[in-house]
Amino acid sequence: MCVAHKGGIVVCRSCGSENRSTFGAEISLVRTGRNILGSNPVYILEKAMVCLECGFLELTIPKPALEALKGTSSQPSDSA
Repeated sequence: MCVAHKGGIVVCRSCGSENRSTFGAEISLVRTGRNILGSNPVYILEKAMVCLECGFLELTIPKPALEALKGTSSQPSDSA
């Protein structure tokens, strides 16, 4: 994850708060727009860093899920 530092302390990139926490995340990404017919959702099970002040969320999409989003591979069965 990309992080911001404030005197050696990791802070929120959006508001600069130190009040951040890590949570397990289950996210379904679905294409929007005209070409969504036949487009399957991509499911991601990862850890996410959440700022408890402004709600900014950071997470890294695993490579198999990223490839599925690009449309260059099939839907990953387990992206965790």
